Amino acid sequence: MPDPAIPNLTDGVEQQTASLAEVDHALSLMRDALSAHPLPRTFSEPAWTELLKRESEFVAELGLESIRLARQKRCDVVSASDVGEADGLIRRAGLTSVLVGLQTIGGVLAGAGVSGVIAALGETHPQDAIVVLAGAGIVVGVALMMFTLGQSWPKWRR
Repeated sequence: MPDPAIPNLTDGVEQQTASLAEVDHALSLMRDALSAHPLPRTFSEPAWTELLKRESEFVAELGLESIRLARQKRCDVVSASDVGEADGLIRRAGLTSVLVGLQTIGGVLAGAGVSGVIAALGETHPQDAIVVLAGAGIVVGVALMMFTLGQSWPKWRR
């Protein structure tokens, strides 16, 4: 028995028309892109199959993430804003791992710089190279951490 909370795309002419209009718009964009240049001329059958497979996987992932966000907010229904937020989270997932790596490198550089400054302060005649390298490590490390935090900070807090 189908779940009444999940709309059936075959119910209602308005819903069908809206869904078909979205699909027609996507196909029109692809047609325009293909006709703009001589190559490639079309999609191969395996390419269409893969495109549809990945589309269904994305829709499932988007729906599940939207449900998770709505549950987190204790909402009665999944709203359009939940779907939009889920889309943003899914699209940024790959970028997040790169940002975490950069943030780690920034932390290591800043930590090494601070320890270099502490070591230089303990000496009576610190070498200029140690002080310069420590300062550069702090500046570059903090800059990397601030950049990654700025990229990953939620937009609603800006």
